[in-house]
Amino acid sequence: MKLYLVQHAKAEVKDGETSRTLTEEGVAELLKVASFLKIHAMVSIHTIYHSNKIRAIQTAEILFEHIKPKPLVKQASGLAPMDDVLIWAEQASHLSEDSMIVGHMPHISKLTHQLLANSKSGNFVSVRNAGVICLERDSTDQWSLRWSIIPEILK
Repeated sequence: MKLYLVQHAKAEVKDGETSRTLTEEGVAELLKVASFLKIHAMVSIHTIYHSNKIRAIQTAEILFEHIKPKPLVKQASGLAPMDDVLIWAEQASHLSEDSMIVGHMPHISKLTHQLLANSKSGNFVSVRNAGVICLERDSTDQWSLRWSIIPEILK
């Protein structure tokens, strides 16, 4: 089972944490990543989970348009920037189909570390706006890093 962890694309900077929308640059970078996933990574996802923040919703919607067959898109609790990563570490252990989580820093980074090293801290996987980290859970319920993609390396 694969789990794709995505930090939302670049968003405008303004007061009102929930209402920040993606910038033009953020959308352009995300479209590069989404196209790559569609053409080269052959990603097949059952569900995209996202937080209730507009920037995560917009990111999930753009990814939804590029992933075939169309996944379910669901707003989920426990994905805000400062939420406890153990909530989703536990939920991920029960997922049976390939899924994607669109979230925020530092939550996505901490969740990655929790799944890979059973620790909320560490800096062995870099997370970036519009970047995707692909983790895979094996038959012993251990997670490993399959690959990671960031917009800067795509044409």
